[in-house]
Amino acid sequence: MKKDTGLLIKLFIPIVLTAIVVIAGIYLFVSNQVKQNIINQSIVNATNTVQQYKTLRKYYASNVVGKVKKNSSGKIKINFDHKKNSDTIPLPATMIHDMSSLVSEQKGGMKLKLYSDYPFPNRADVVLDDFSSKAMNRFRNGSVDTPVTSVESYEGVESVRVSIVDFMVAQGCVNCHNTRADTPKNDWKLGDVRGALEVIIPIEEQLSAATTLNLQIIGSILFLGIIILIILYFFFNMLVINPLNSLQHGLDGFFKYLNKETTSSDLI
Repeated sequence: MKKDTGLLIKLFIPIVLTAIVVIAGIYLFVSNQVKQNIINQSIVNATNTVQQYKTLRKYYASNVVGKVKKNSSGKIKINFDHKKNSDTIPLPATMIHDMSSLVSEQKGGMKLKLYSDYPFPNRADVVLDDFSSKAMNRFRNGSVDTPVTSVESYEGVESVRVSIVDFMVAQGCVNCHNTRADTPKNDWKLGDVRGALEVIIPIEEQLSAATTLNLQIIGSILFLGIIILIILYFFFNMLVINPLNSLQHGLDGFFKYLNKETTSSDLI
């Protein structure tokens, strides 16, 4: 019996160890792939969101601000302090900041940021963090073709951050920035890098859900593996160990017969 157990252990330990290594490899591979897919999809979503806001701001600047300036004869002002004044509508950039605040209050936790090397006085005290500074530095140096992305902890939550360059795309915006009394820069031209639009998408909940799903998958694989090992153990014992025991028993009886220890030998 001890020999049988030793043989089974020698045969099944490599199988069990191999199964453990394979399951661990599957878990790591699936986890990394799922996390990367979440990150990639978040980057795509963030990029699309930035483009939508840029389109909205361009529309607002052309079809609202432009018409107000042309037809209101100064009765309606355009400024960042529109909330305090009933005769004032927001600047295009102020509209983006206001919408960013509204978006940030939603359940998803997505945030939108607009920043520049040349902020107006009402935002001159805003300090850029490392990621935003890195993005502005890249855009300032001419690397404007691709977004700047990062996966990092933002306000204590694992998030994907995507920053996309923001150009001067409308002549009305150029004229506005160049003629305002409080402008920090008055020589803007179409196509200049105005700043950056950044979207921050929390992915902690998605990663947590993915981890739970991965553990469920690995648990199922482990459960099936244990069932398969039990079945293998049963059949191995029936098809290999029992016949070997019968052969050993027969050989023992045969040699006892040859040594005249018994008077008969069983058929093997």
